Amino acid sequence: MIERRMLRERRFPPALIPILAGLKVNPRPGSYCVVKLPSGAAIPEGEDWNRRLSLGAGEDSESFILPESQWAEVEKGANDADVERGFRVLSMSPVPEGHEGNFMAVVTGMLADALVNARPIWSPGRFDLIVKSTELKAAREAVDLIVHRAKGRHRSS
Repeated sequence: MIERRMLRERRFPPALIPILAGLKVNPRPGSYCVVKLPSGAAIPEGEDWNRRLSLGAGEDSESFILPESQWAEVEKGANDADVERGFRVLSMSPVPEGHEGNFMAVVTGMLADALVNARPIWSPGRFDLIVKSTELKAAREAVDLIVHRAKGRHRSS
């Protein structure tokens, strides 16, 4: 259970209060996996692979997120992949342009305060969080508390 004291209110920048107060969170259906391919490894072919969400690329590897059902269809072509299953993706309502960085910092920082391990996935006009399935309930509770507090602050301003 997420405790109110875990989410420090000092992290509510005034410009984000109305955005956080109106935040909508929708869990995407299904379970996801994180696929880590060594740098230079052949990316499996297939339409499903083209719909992957990118986590990042480094010198040694590239990481992607795919629905587990889609990974099952392309995994034969990626023998050298390291795969971790059992993730869920929470999609957030759009964040107005110019507030994306602050929004991501505030939400992930407050989730960290609540001891919820969530990784942001950011692309223009879209903000998602990836969490272990076992932490989905805690992540939802923490985000709901963020929204509740922001609504209270928005009404009092």
